[in-house]
Amino acid sequence: EWQIEMNKDEYIDAIACGTGFIAVATDQRFVRILTTGGIQTSIFSIAGRVVCLSAFEQFLMIIYHSGSGVPEEQSLSMQVLRVQHRPTSKHPVPNPIAVALSPKSEVSWAGFTDEGTPCVADLDGIVRIFTTGVGNTWVPIASTKDNAKGKSDNFFIIGLSEIQNQIRCIFCKGSRYPATVPKPSVTLLPLQLPLCEMFTAKGKHEEEHIRNQMLSSLLKKLSKDGFDVDSNLEECNRNIINSLIKLFAMALGADREALAVEISHLMPNKRAVEGAIKFAERQKRRTLAQKLSEIAEQKLVEELNELSDDEEEVEVIDEPNPRMASNSRIPSIEDRTAGFQLKPKAMRRGGDAQDVESDDSESIIDVKSARKTDTNDDDNCITDDDDDSNSVSLKPRVMNVTKQQMKGNPFKVTQNQRKTKRKQNSSDESDGDDEDGDDRSGDGRAFGHYYAAMKHIIKDDNSDVESETEVKQIARDRFRELDAAERKGWATGAGDGKGGRKRQRKAKPDINATNKENTKNKITNFFTKN
Repeated sequence: EWQIEMNKDEYIDAIACGTGFIAVATDQRFVRILTTGGIQTSIFSIAGRVVCLSAFEQFLMIIYHSGSGVPEEQSLSMQVLRVQHRPTSKHPVPNPIAVALSPKSEVSWAGFTDEGTPCVADLDGIVRIFTTGVGNTWVPIASTKDNAKGKSDNFFIIGLSEIQNQIRCIFCKGSRYPATVPKPSVTLLPLQLPLCEMFTAKGKHEEEHIRNQMLSSLLKKLSKDGFDVDSNLEECNRNIINSLIKLFAMALGADREALAVEISHLMPNKRAVEGAIKFAERQKRRTLAQKLSEIAEQKLVEELNELSDDEEEVEVIDEPNPRMASNSRIPSIEDRTAGFQLKPKAMRRGGDAQDVESDDSESIIDVKSARKTDTNDDDNCITDDDDDSNSVSLKPRVMNVTKQQMKGNPFKVTQNQRKTKRKQNSSDESDGDDEDGDDRSGDGRAFGHYYAAMKHIIKDDNSDVESETEVKQIARDRFRELDAAERKGWATGAGDGKGGRKRQRKAKPDINATNKENTKNKITNFFTKN
């Protein structure tokens, strides 16, 4: 709880509470805006004495006297402002609008509909809503007096819904305000525009058409604001077409083809006109059907134009005026790099490791100056020292990517690549196992025996080979040419595999066996020497 004291000789005339704010109007023609906690955030003056305040979410409606008016008449104005506790220019009705009232009447209720439309009711029971569909006008949507039994009976309005097409009110018998005890009950009254000849079917269909047109305009606005009203909008458009088709049928029944053509012009789209064409053909009015076909083509063109206008509204981007300082903006990365090109620095062959590491970063090279100094366009490399022939320029490799590759995942490994990688890994593992000598499998053990026995012979045959690694490589090449039986024999320590099971201990192979093995590998020795 909190309280705030007005200034001296200032009294409160009206108060309203919205979402996150409280508005107070005083007799000094001040409107004070406070937060729900009591912090004053704004104060402004109005042009006349306040009549009433009304709030809906972040909107505040102010109705005040704008002049003395003619005798027994009132001259009132209305404003609808957006309250955000900070300066803003996004107000629904920033400029004062004259309030429409019945002759010699007063405002009995003012507020917002459930959809946020300003609404005013007077003592004669006429309920009006503010709409911009036909300019900034007040449209009478109901007359509560038509539902009252006596002249002194009234309806006290609580709320109004345009989508549900109803007014929530309390019946007051013989008074203007409801009694508090016993608790009053809520009465629902339908929205009905006071058109002429409402007792006829023609007048009812016309009223339904106008009311649905207003609702359709409201639903389109709510849809743009992000509300899910698609189903309501479809139903509303369906009701509009049905009412026009009924009026079209009544015009044909009265043999008034000119009126039927006018009604077809009021239809919202080509589909509705096609329905009228089918109805005219059933009535065997071919001349009228031809006229309606031309109207259907016009409706199709109008629909296409509306679609193109909607797309242009979405895609339109205001081009900034360079003369206006307010349109200036910070240059983006693309703007700042428009005259530059990123290239890696040149790397020297004979330089130190520190120089190579320092040259690893990228440098920014001015393209305009590079074009003046660089005479070879195909080279596209700029070095730190043009006179040094040992300098090497790093240049990214250009890769050609097909459309098929662009559609797929560039990081996906294909099945062929996966198989090739597995083969490379298996060959690398087998080579590493042979070199380390730690593999205790059959081939590893057989190669160990074979290398121990043939090492000296290989050195004698290849006198120019000095390193142990080259000798081991020659032995590995010869060992790979042996068949499975011979490898198995070497695995058991039996030389060439003959009689390996009878031989229990390792023995140095004799000279004859060595010569025989050497004879088998003449071709290998020839390529190894070369």
